Amino acid sequence: MPPRKKLAVRPKPKRAAPSAGDLFQVLPDAIVQEILGYLPPAALLCVGTTCRALRAPVRELRHQLNHRMLQRAEVGEVVETMDAWGGTGDVSLSCASRLSYLAFNDKEGREALVCALEPIVRLMMRCTRRHWVEALPADPKVQAHCCSALGSISSGSTERSLSAVRAGGVKAIVNAMRSHPADREVQFQGAAAMYRIVHDDTAQGRERKLAAGIAGGVEAALAAMQGNPRDTELLRWGAMAFRSIARGDLETTGRAINAGAFEITEAAKAAHPNNASVQQHCDEALNLLRWARDRLPPAGV
Repeated sequence: MPPRKKLAVRPKPKRAAPSAGDLFQVLPDAIVQEILGYLPPAALLCVGTTCRALRAPVRELRHQLNHRMLQRAEVGEVVETMDAWGGTGDVSLSCASRLSYLAFNDKEGREALVCALEPIVRLMMRCTRRHWVEALPADPKVQAHCCSALGSISSGSTERSLSAVRAGGVKAIVNAMRSHPADREVQFQGAAAMYRIVHDDTAQGRERKLAAGIAGGVEAALAAMQGNPRDTELLRWGAMAFRSIARGDLETTGRAINAGAFEITEAAKAAHPNNASVQQHCDEALNLLRWARDRLPPAGV
C-alpha cells in the first residue's frame, strides 16, 4: 500500500484580543454606564477617542457621562482635562461651562480660579483657529462660557483682573466678539467681561485699560451695541465697557469717536427713552466723548 500522505495542518488564525470598544458594543447600555461611571474624565475621554468600534449610541452615552462628571469636578480637575482634551468639542464646552459656573456662583472661591485663567485663554484662542479640526471650530457656546468665566474671576479684585489681562484675556475676549458678531450671548458676555476686567479708575487700572484699548476693546464694544440695538442689557454693558476702557486715555477715546461712538450711543439712548439704566450709562459715555472731543486736535492737524 502506498504511504499515506500527511495532510498539512493549517494553523488556526490567532484571534485578536477584543478591544474595549468591542466589549462596549456587546454589553448592555446599563452595564456600560455603570463601568464608565467609575472612570475619571481623562480615562473616559480616552475610551471614547481611541476605540474606533465605539459607535454613536455609546459615544453619546460617553458624552453625557463626561458632561455630568465635569459638572461635579473641582477647578484642578477641570483645568487638567482642558489641557489634555480641550481639542474635543464636547469637552471644551463642558469645561468652559463648569468654570463659568464656579466663577459666577462661588465668590469666595474665585482666588482658587486664578490658575484657570491661562487655560481658559488657550482654549478660547484654540477654538478660534480655523485650522483646528478636532474642536468645534470657534464654537460660540464655548466662547461665551469662557468670557463669562474671565469676567467673574476678575470681578472685585485688582490682582485677579491684572492676572486676566496678563494671561491674554482681553485679547481673547475681543477675538471671540469679532469671530461671532451675530451671536448675542458672546457679545453680551464679552462686553460684561471687559467691563469687569478694566473697571478701575485708580493708577493700577491704567495697564488694564491700555491693554484693552490696544486689543480693540472699544471697537468691539461699540460693534456689539450697533449690532444689537434692541437689547437693553447689551447696550448697557457695551456703553459701560467702552467708557471704562476709554476713560483716562485721550487717544483711546479719540479712536472711540472715530469708530462712531457718538452716533451709536445717541441711537441707543433715543431707542430706549424709558429705560433708566440705558439712559444713565449712555449719558455718562456721551459726557466722556464730549470732554475728549474738546481736547483732541482738529482732524488733519
